[in-house]
Amino acid sequence: MLTLQEITSREEFTTLRPVWEELTLAGAVPTVFQSWPWLSAWLEQWGGGGSLRTLVFQRWREVVGIAPLLVRRAYGLPFRRLQWIGTGVSDYGDLLAQPGHEAEVARTFRAWLQSKAQRGWDVMDLHQLRADSVALRREPDAPLPAGMPARAGEGGVWPQAVAPYRPLPDTVEALHAQFGKKLRSNLRYALRTLERDHTVEFAQASEETLDDAMTAFFRLHALRWRSRWQPGVLFGKKTQAFHRRAARGLLEAEALRLHLLKLDGEIVSALYCFAHGGAGYYYLGGFDPDLSRYSVGTLLTAHALEVAVREGRREFDFLRGQESYKYRWDCLNRVNYRWTQPGRGAFGGCAPRFLQWEQALADRYERRAHGGPAPAP
Repeated sequence: MLTLQEITSREEFTTLRPVWEELTLAGAVPTVFQSWPWLSAWLEQWGGGGSLRTLVFQRWREVVGIAPLLVRRAYGLPFRRLQWIGTGVSDYGDLLAQPGHEAEVARTFRAWLQSKAQRGWDVMDLHQLRADSVALRREPDAPLPAGMPARAGEGGVWPQAVAPYRPLPDTVEALHAQFGKKLRSNLRYALRTLERDHTVEFAQASEETLDDAMTAFFRLHALRWRSRWQPGVLFGKKTQAFHRRAARGLLEAEALRLHLLKLDGEIVSALYCFAHGGAGYYYLGGFDPDLSRYSVGTLLTAHALEVAVREGRREFDFLRGQESYKYRWDCLNRVNYRWTQPGRGAFGGCAPRFLQWEQALADRYERRAHGGPAPAP
């Protein structure tokens, strides 16, 4: 039987860092989006309007799991949501659980949800859960079946987003062979063309160059979106401040991969990527639209894939969103889920129905922005 400790203050949360890092080394942190650098940066930037309800799962004083939770209101609405810390910018959400303790942590978490603790929130609204997530696990080694039927208006689990990913081979040579003849030819041609007129350099941001590299990345991302008359997802000082803070922490944890392509010393393309466990992650990219004919973004993506293979990663995750460029790399689809459950607050009865409407709007935006279908059950 596990015991629970609730963390409700920022000071208590800060003391969790050593334990969090131990869980990371033990393989208890499922993705980079549950890492300490990412979530602590989010809490610092956006956590002021929420109330911490983070759970620490212990067995004989040994921490075997963490549920990074807080309660907050969103969009000016009166009802209180129990959500993951990091909701919005995180492409995956989940519990942390030491290997071998996943089912026990999941059962204890579900028991907590059914307890009097529900009185502190109107609706639980957990975003971006993978089908194999700890939170959705019912029995040992038995993840929630994809497409579990549920009526969102009454709470439940339903598809939220699609995250394309690409399994990686053991060698770069095998990776190139998987690219296909046309893609290999296009990459060679683009690189030769650039090298004919410029000094070409592939680089990665370091401690000394990170600030300038992030500035270049923000600029290139904005240029790419302005060409489509849109502001992009990095618009705003608070958003950029969060990513600067998160990137610095991830760099210190050796999890940041900010890939850069330079022509004659000038950064013309940047990929904001991460590495965690067996996966590489492509979060966002940017490039100079005036150089699109040289395929600078494609060249840098191929380079990022090669780096992931050399590091021994088993997959490269392009994360949520069905943009067409991701499927150029022969991606498979992973469906993320959203889990809602009414609480015992005053708005517990009506909140889940609003969330169903909110999800429908999000699906509609995804179709318009990226041309992809809504996630299938």
